[in-house]
Amino acid sequence: MAPEVIFGHTYTYTADYYSVGVLLLLMVTGDMLSVGKTIKDAKHNIALRRDTLTTSRFIKRYPNVSHECCDLIVKLITTSQHLRIGAKNRIDEIFQHNWFDDIDIDSVNKENIMRLTEVSPNKYTQYWENKEVKALKNMNKTVIDDG
Repeated sequence: MAPEVIFGHTYTYTADYYSVGVLLLLMVTGDMLSVGKTIKDAKHNIALRRDTLTTSRFIKRYPNVSHECCDLIVKLITTSQHLRIGAKNRIDEIFQHNWFDDIDIDSVNKENIMRLTEVSPNKYTQYWENKEVKALKNMNKTVIDDG
């Protein structure tokens, strides 16, 4: 959860970018960004992180992760929503980060948009039609029928 949400401040789409940073950190390092068990702990730890979160510290902590990736994570999970990458130019600002230099974002976006427009609801759900899903559907029907 983004710091602005924890503190009860007004928040924007940049709170989602914070979540992307947390997920990216988890995917590339296996570490979960912990803020604490209570709101009081979270507020304290977020305040500490505000002063200590730097790319150079991330690089030292995660030497097997590229410098570009560490930098992107730090910019996504910065505690200030106004300084967070993407705050000025939304997703385009994030895609301009040098971690994406070798990726043709325009072709990726077009390709994904084409896939989404080609998928009909029935075509999409057919991929999920397996034994487990059918069993769950049958259990659901039974519960509904008994109720």
